[in-house]
Amino acid sequence: MSTAIGEDTSPPTIKLPTDDMNGIQPVDLRPGKTFAGRFELIFKLGEGAFGQVWKAINTKLHLKVAIKIPRTRAADDLERFRREAQALCLIDSEYVLRCFEYGDELVPFLVMELLTGESLAKRLEREGPMPIPTVKSICRQLCKGLQATHAAGVIHRDLKPGNIYCIEGKVKIVDFGLMKLVEPMVEPGTEIIVSDHDELTQENMAMGTVSYMSPEQWRHSNRVDFRSDLWSLAAVLYRLLTGKLPFAGPAHVDVARLVLLSSDGPPPISHLPGEVNAFFRIAFQRDPSMRFQSAAEFGAAFDALPDGSRVSPPAPARPVSKRRIWTGGVAASLVIAGIFVTASARPNVIAPMCDPRKGDCDGSMLNGCETDLTRVESCGACGVRCVNEHGSTSCVGAFCAPVCAAGFADCDGEPANGCEADLGAPGSCGKCGNACTNEHGSIACVAGQCVSLCQPGFMDCDGNSVNGCETDVVSSAAHCGTCGRGCKAIVGDSATCQEGICKAACEPGRHDCNGDPADGCEVDAQAKPEAFEGGRCKPIVLGTYEPGALSVAVDDDVDGLVAWTVPRQGKAWRMRKGGGTAAPMSVGGAPTRIAFDIGRWYWTDTSSKSLLTIDSVTATRKSLVQWLHPEQQIAGLASSEGGAFFLFQNATTGKGTLFSARKELGKKPLLEYDSADPNPFSFATGRRGVYFARTENGGSIWGWSFKERGEPWLVAENQEKPFAVAVDPREEVVVWSRETNGSGTISIARRDSPSEVLAANEPGPRCVAVDEAWVYWTNDGGMVKKARIDGEREPVLLASAQQRPMGIAVDATRVYWVNEASGEVVSVAK
Repeated sequence: MSTAIGEDTSPPTIKLPTDDMNGIQPVDLRPGKTFAGRFELIFKLGEGAFGQVWKAINTKLHLKVAIKIPRTRAADDLERFRREAQALCLIDSEYVLRCFEYGDELVPFLVMELLTGESLAKRLEREGPMPIPTVKSICRQLCKGLQATHAAGVIHRDLKPGNIYCIEGKVKIVDFGLMKLVEPMVEPGTEIIVSDHDELTQENMAMGTVSYMSPEQWRHSNRVDFRSDLWSLAAVLYRLLTGKLPFAGPAHVDVARLVLLSSDGPPPISHLPGEVNAFFRIAFQRDPSMRFQSAAEFGAAFDALPDGSRVSPPAPARPVSKRRIWTGGVAASLVIAGIFVTASARPNVIAPMCDPRKGDCDGSMLNGCETDLTRVESCGACGVRCVNEHGSTSCVGAFCAPVCAAGFADCDGEPANGCEADLGAPGSCGKCGNACTNEHGSIACVAGQCVSLCQPGFMDCDGNSVNGCETDVVSSAAHCGTCGRGCKAIVGDSATCQEGICKAACEPGRHDCNGDPADGCEVDAQAKPEAFEGGRCKPIVLGTYEPGALSVAVDDDVDGLVAWTVPRQGKAWRMRKGGGTAAPMSVGGAPTRIAFDIGRWYWTDTSSKSLLTIDSVTATRKSLVQWLHPEQQIAGLASSEGGAFFLFQNATTGKGTLFSARKELGKKPLLEYDSADPNPFSFATGRRGVYFARTENGGSIWGWSFKERGEPWLVAENQEKPFAVAVDPREEVVVWSRETNGSGTISIARRDSPSEVLAANEPGPRCVAVDEAWVYWTNDGGMVKKARIDGEREPVLLASAQQRPMGIAVDATRVYWVNEASGEVVSVAK
């Protein structure tokens, strides 16, 4: 959908008319609007041909959710949406995207859990082929998810890595947009609402993703059963093990030939045991009755495979039933589901005295001219057989004359092979030559029209469905965040789009201090040169709460949450980044250090000696670790890419022990070292390693890779009293604060380079934070400062006269800290 830019600079509004929506009233869908009386819309996560998905907050429960709303007006599509919602809400599995609620207030809508993680496709792109134990774990979860899905009478029809989401070691099946409903396998007494529309997929329409479609899905997508999903699952596992597709070719037609016209399995996996290849020969049988017959049987067979490298020759495959499709002696033509292969025909063999309508096709002069060349078996010449699976055919004037069934056409101009083109497939959508393309997502052909399913960050803004999702709404100033949202109209002539948000390019003396591009560049009443306090913007006190605030953290949403701890009050708080009313995350104990990573908050409790966590969407709280030994105490916490790392320290021996809450790293200690004077801030973690301070022997900073599990390496020595440690997102620099001879410094070490002082003469430097370009810190002089990583500029004073600033955190646009003495939570623009 595109929106014209005029004098009205408000975000685009979607109106759903009553005459086309069976009485549904118009509804205003815009960020900040309240939907269905209780959901505050935040921003649109994505949009396709049938619906749009919004990130929202349930204002009654204070929970983040995803809301799917149909955008189509067709009665069949609304019925499809209702049936999708019904099916999703019937599926009860932790390995399938959960449905919380279905409603039809104003418009039909579906409330689902909001996932924070990455797709299996992204993980595969980042990690490459995976070992069998890892793939087994994924397979076990997917099989459980498919068991629940099939039990609810749902066939997914589009299982692929892009539709499998990874969240903290768990996988979930998502995107049921191409699902098919069959007779549910449920317990007696379960109420099932059956629609009058028995099948919403058109006859003979191929729907799915080419590389993962079963043979029966290629032929007729609406005639598949549960075993088609098992073929797709096998294709997913094969790709996870090898990094390659089981059946691949330069074009869709080449993939179809391999799947439909060959009985061969995928290329053997040479580095794995023969039992693995035997498994895939069974899983990729073209006859569904010869494959595994259920997700449970599939999962049990894969789980029984050996884990190591090749140890035995390939096991014999399950016997395959042989079927004769069609052969014609020396000349043959195979036609299945619009895919054809033709061998060269033998020259006519006609006896000298044969009638022109007759031919000697068997080569025997004894029986004369035995073949009627006016029939479809040998039309005009020996070996030319007219074939048309999708319609009828006849032989007219020595040429094949096919009559196409609805939805098929003769697109290659070869009448002998009939109507080979499925007009419901993306290659010839609706008519010959209308090929759907989509560089940034997937494609489908629905009712003769190309439908583009966009990958995150891209949308179809020109209204031309044939060329797919052509617009990058992450960086396009004309379509920033969504189609039609022009930054020029919202912010000004020199505006840019960064991460889907319009950014103001301010004139000298002006600055966007509040981080809101909609109101442009403000003139701060207390603006000063950038070298002085605030860097042009005055700090904002988000709220004043209980004294004793210690640690602070923020999530990765621009409009998300800031959270902090108050150990002596026994509380952990959270509030919106823009300010407002704070809500307790935890009451009781002594919460000390807090961190956020991929949808979860973590904090340590020095009273109960526990590591606790809470899901940012469901608000589910649980204790991950509790240490009961009286001499042990929690000495540090940090999080990285799906899990937390934490330190326990023995108060008697001074020995420190590193643990992780990430499942793949296990529950055993990762590292032990001798240290003293435990400090919760002298510990940080990046994508590959952890960094910590040792205070004995002159003080030192160390790093250790949890990826390689080798020995720790020395980052810097002779640092006297290091206080806090931080590492940048790219893990290219390590930063720490320390005291030296009564004065303090902020020091930095780049990869493979000696350490250097970034800022000196700091009065009691405390906590530090770092992004790609700047280092930020607090000190006992009541100041908050920043300095460039490259050291090319003098430190900038962000705030002064703060009442003992302690913990500090940063997001994409702002800096946050807590004042221990006053209990204030403060923020300032970067």
